[in-house]
Parts: sequence; structure tokens; C-alpha cells
Amino acid sequence: MKKLDPRIVRTRQALTDSLITLALEQGYENLTIKIVTDHAGVGNRTFYRHFLSLDDLLIHILKTAFERLKALALEAETPEGAVRASYAFIRDHRDLLRVYVNLPGAHPARQVIRTAAAKTVHDYYAQQRATSVPLELSIDHILLTTFNLVTWYLDHVDDYTPEEVADIHDVLVLEALERRAIVLREDWGQTRQQPR
Repeated sequence: MKKLDPRIVRTRQALTDSLITLALEQGYENLTIKIVTDHAGVGNRTFYRHFLSLDDLLIHILKTAFERLKALALEAETPEGAVRASYAFIRDHRDLLRVYVNLPGAHPARQVIRTAAAKTVHDYYAQQRATSVPLELSIDHILLTTFNLVTWYLDHVDDYTPEEVADIHDVLVLEALERRAIVLREDWGQTRQQPR
């Protein structure tokens, strides 16, 4: 993989930091490219060399974060460890996640991340033959319940450790669902090591 020029890295980081800070202060829907570039100390022409729009920048930020989160989860030794690593990541990236959960449900960034998350969850699970619950419905349930738990955690991030929230996740999201509707793939340990 080609290493990015340090100037490009600095520019993208300045835009990322400004977008997150300003979205939390003013609301994402109130931002313009000029507001973000002025705050970042980046010219409009420079912005357009990297991104097409604010939505394009936000999608880039979220996809990059999602890939890091996925990599951390895949490095975990157990499924439980993957959940704990995920909530530690959420704690450490709380500002970005606050921007994400406050976006309208139909926002393109929400759709991009939801599609990627659905594929990831689908790859981790196999449907039991005995269940009458379609796999896609089980995945929707996992994603919606997890989204609600993440939203709650962002309001209580200083009150609970990632390990405590992972335990809550196990109770609310996984235990009942895995008993009746879906189970982790038996080859989870092997597939998580394969390059993606």
C-alpha cells in the first residue's frame, strides 16, 4: 500500500478534526465547506482536491473509523473480546460517534456504515436451521439494538467501562438472539484471521 504524503495526511486530519468539532458545536446540518475549511485553515480548492462535499468527507471519516474498528475486533481472541474491543473503540472515538448517531437515518453516511456493518455481522453468523427467523431480520435486530446501546453509552461513557457495556451488550443483543435465532459461525476463529 502506497504511503500518503504527510501533507495530505495533515490536511485530511485538520478537516476531520474541524468537521467533528464543528458538527458537535453547531450541528452537522448547519455546516458548510467554507465553515469547515476556515476552521481547519485549509483553502476551498485544497478541500476539493480531496473530497467532493462535506458528506464525502464525513463518509471517508466514518469508513476509515469503521475499518479500524473491524480490524480491532478481528484481532480479538474471542467473540467476547471483539465486543469489548469495539466498546473501547467507541469510548475512544466518542465525538465522532456522537456526530454519527445524530445524523438523520436517511443520511448517506448512515447508509454506508449500516451496509458495511450488516455485511460484517452477516459474515460472523450462520443461521440455525431450526429457527423461523430470517437471518436478515436477525441481523437488523442486532444492528438496531447495538445502535441504541451505542447511543445510550455515548450519554453514559464516563459512568461505565467498555467491559461493563460489553456485558450489557451480551445480555441485550446476543444471549437471547443466539439461543433462539442465530449462532456464531463455527469457523469464526479461522475466518477472522484471513485477510479481508
